[in-house]
Amino acid sequence: MQATPTHVQSTTSPNRSRVNKVSPKHTRHILLLIGIALLLSGCTPALTDKDVLDIFAVITATGVLSQRKSRALTEFDHFVKHRIRALIAENSSWKTAPYTILANRIALEIDRVATFIEEKLGTPDAPGNLGGAIDSGIPAHVDLQDVAKMYVDDGQELVTQRGASFVTARRQRVRRIVWRAMAIHSNLWKAPSSTTDVDIQLVPLEEILNRRLRFVERMIHTDSAQGDRGLKWSITAAGGPWKDNMRTVLFEYPFLSVNDTSPGSFMAALTTAGLDVSGLSSNFAFRGPPRNEIRYKVSAGRVRPSVSNHWGLIADDYIWKMKLDGKTPAQIFDLFAPSTSPVNTAFEDFWERNWIFCDHMVSVLEVDALRFGLFRRTGNENAFNDAADDGVKLSVPIPRTGSPDPNSLMNNGSDYFEGVAISVEDLQIGDLVIIWNNYFFRTLFKTDFGLENSIISDITGDEPRNAFLVGHGAPEKKYTEFVGGLVGDLGKIMKALRKFITDKMNAADPSHNYVLTGAVLKPTAPFVLELIFWNPFDEDLKPADTHQELQVPGAWWIRVSLAAVDLPLEQALILFPKSVAIDTTIHTPPKFIENAASDYKDSVYIPLSMPKGVRGGWIGYFKQAKDDAGAGLPPTTVSELEDAKVDSDWAPGFHYAGPGTKIPVLRPKVRI
Repeated sequence: MQATPTHVQSTTSPNRSRVNKVSPKHTRHILLLIGIALLLSGCTPALTDKDVLDIFAVITATGVLSQRKSRALTEFDHFVKHRIRALIAENSSWKTAPYTILANRIALEIDRVATFIEEKLGTPDAPGNLGGAIDSGIPAHVDLQDVAKMYVDDGQELVTQRGASFVTARRQRVRRIVWRAMAIHSNLWKAPSSTTDVDIQLVPLEEILNRRLRFVERMIHTDSAQGDRGLKWSITAAGGPWKDNMRTVLFEYPFLSVNDTSPGSFMAALTTAGLDVSGLSSNFAFRGPPRNEIRYKVSAGRVRPSVSNHWGLIADDYIWKMKLDGKTPAQIFDLFAPSTSPVNTAFEDFWERNWIFCDHMVSVLEVDALRFGLFRRTGNENAFNDAADDGVKLSVPIPRTGSPDPNSLMNNGSDYFEGVAISVEDLQIGDLVIIWNNYFFRTLFKTDFGLENSIISDITGDEPRNAFLVGHGAPEKKYTEFVGGLVGDLGKIMKALRKFITDKMNAADPSHNYVLTGAVLKPTAPFVLELIFWNPFDEDLKPADTHQELQVPGAWWIRVSLAAVDLPLEQALILFPKSVAIDTTIHTPPKFIENAASDYKDSVYIPLSMPKGVRGGWIGYFKQAKDDAGAGLPPTTVSELEDAKVDSDWAPGFHYAGPGTKIPVLRPKVRI
């Protein structure tokens, strides 16, 4: 909550010039007094990023820490930097070169963490309980040998090969979960001021490790996105069984594409069964172009039949609420997302799976991981049943900005989860985040993939592009690939728009067609786009070569009125990455809409082409022009344009509020 400003009446002279003027001598006195006050209070100014880097460079160049790099491997830099900041905050006297006490303490910490991990993993030939395919704990983590058989007809050689890759991934996740937890959560350390007694809060760390690993592995190994062999559908009747040859999937989206009619596809199997989409259950609706899908009519989808009596819909039929109705929460989860090994053969039937959206699925697995972690910590289900005794809600757990509310999952969720807004370097494996798609794509095309509730499945270092993510219907991929997959259809749309413009302009007099509107992708598409011709400095712009899709003179843009998307300009420029606004101090306005539309300035413009050879695209181009104008020079203009290539930079991704802003995260709480 933001504090309300308090207005205090000044007792000094109202002469502002006297009050605001402070001499250099007085400044030195004030700073000295502040320094004395800080020393007396036991506080020390927080380290800056530069301070941390300077100290890191000194203590890792030689000595005890340079000898520990091989124990922490890829996590060394991240761990040491975080521990420098945390330990100096606890012990201000350790901020003294050559930082011997600090370096020795961190070296002991590295040894302790490495030892813990080695005990958990063992060696590949003699694995510990988390170092192989089968966990010996109760309850056990995912049986990687079992889930390696993704398809009913997988051969043993493929299963063995796939299982080995799963074990390698688990061993890496365990390492990185532990290193990042011990770097970020200082309360997992005992005696933070001791130079010799360096030990871990083992029980809380075990819970965090179990919950994070469980969350990620269940996401990867029970979702419809897994697999790499393609589907082989067989359909018995309109109401099932429907089988796609997959055997470990528990979660599906509540819709199916009917575009594909090739052998093995759903439509081919439907035809073989003597059926068509009109003969399916009345609970399905067919949606034509551009979607071409059958969709479950209930907006939130459907939970699997054996647990349907224990979940009801609230809040406009989208939030699922658990109904105990004579069962414990643990028993309901056993029916909803059972973890028995091998996976029950019932899940080979599409009709036995849960048909729900990504926000519902991640909520299920977040709570499932809590149940798992509490059982491992206490040896029974009592703690989980007490925590969820008022039921569980499956909703949208992550807000656009700010901190998530853990109580949105269960009444006392804040006892077990943390809702935080963090910097990217504090992300951990098993953090739940939202990856945001391009706002234009989300709002104008009403896609189900306007955002993806996602789990960090791997991360090292401080750079978000090193993160791997996995989501419902979205297999594990590196950040740039994951986001690129979300905006992939936007690239297809822009390709179609460039063809539309080229065809239209080549069939008419270009000087009379500054604005083009129409349903340009499909004859029945439910949207109209306004395509604008605009050369920002009245330049003579043309395609760079004959290979460009847009083969007409000038720059073309999609104009989006701020009123249509209900956004202020500053926010629209963030949510429509690569978009620009008209700056009347330097730009020549679009010729057609200058007089025809009063809101041409209250719009953002999405480019279909980019200036060739200009770093930063149109934004960089405009900045250079602004700098030229400030220097009294005419703008430096380009003449050649290249088709805009859609990639991960076209979506906000982690940062709904703009690059570098805090990321809302829901994650397990460290419970000492």
